Amino acid sequence: METLRHQAGEPILLAGEENHHVYFVKKGHAKGYMQTADGAAVSVYLYEEGSLFGEVEIFCENMNTIGITAESECTVCRLHKRYFLQWMKADFDFNCAVIRQLAQKLNDNSKVRESLTLLTVKERVLRVVASWHRTNQLPQLTKNILATQASAPVRSINRAIATCGRQGIFTYQKKTFIVLDAAALAESLPE
Repeated sequence: METLRHQAGEPILLAGEENHHVYFVKKGHAKGYMQTADGAAVSVYLYEEGSLFGEVEIFCENMNTIGITAESECTVCRLHKRYFLQWMKADFDFNCAVIRQLAQKLNDNSKVRESLTLLTVKERVLRVVASWHRTNQLPQLTKNILATQASAPVRSINRAIATCGRQGIFTYQKKTFIVLDAAALAESLPE
């Protein structure tokens, strides 16, 4: 296994690049993104410490990789697919961990697909901000994480934030989200 270190904003994998490795996030955060037809980068997944990426290409050899960029200073361990598959063959607990990650991604992507078809960008932004507010983690929410979880480009997120500010629900100042109307924000969460 090879250890790689990346600074925030550095690419780990380029979109469409042929990939023969699985990456384990040891420290930091990495963001998966796809390019839209108009060239905008849309975040599709946030990889945190303990998660892995690149495993899908091991099982779907004709699948192109999504782009992966270090979201913060990031340390990843890279394992060639040959050794990854040997490890899976030898270790049932490791298989369970990989399947758990795949199932979590499938579940997360199903929720994203549902929200993309049913909700506007503003509604998705409201849900994400309300969820972070409800769990008392709003000070840790960044625009990049919001863009990932709302599945929208940052420029669309900025428009939704401005609308919410004009409506007196929440605002964004000095890289911090500030709730102005907790009741209105809470209404955006599903029951």
